[in-house]
Amino acid sequence: MFKEELKIFCKVMQDRLIEKQPKHGDVWMSSSHSVLRSRLEFIYALWNDERALTDKEEISLIDIANQAMLLYIRIKKK
Repeated sequence: MFKEELKIFCKVMQDRLIEKQPKHGDVWMSSSHSVLRSRLEFIYALWNDERALTDKEEISLIDIANQAMLLYIRIKKK
């Protein structure tokens, strides 16, 4: 169940990133987009791993997902 929720979260976040593209020359927005994309890719990589996640990995994924959401909120406010 946890992995399915992460998959949905990543899909929604990627769709929202497409909606909020950085303007040319906006360094902060471009770098924020890059960081957010890399975090989503990392989540996807672990999600696609066939083995069961350890408790420590689940906690790390939750932390990364939280960071991604906070970064998205900052991007959205810009």
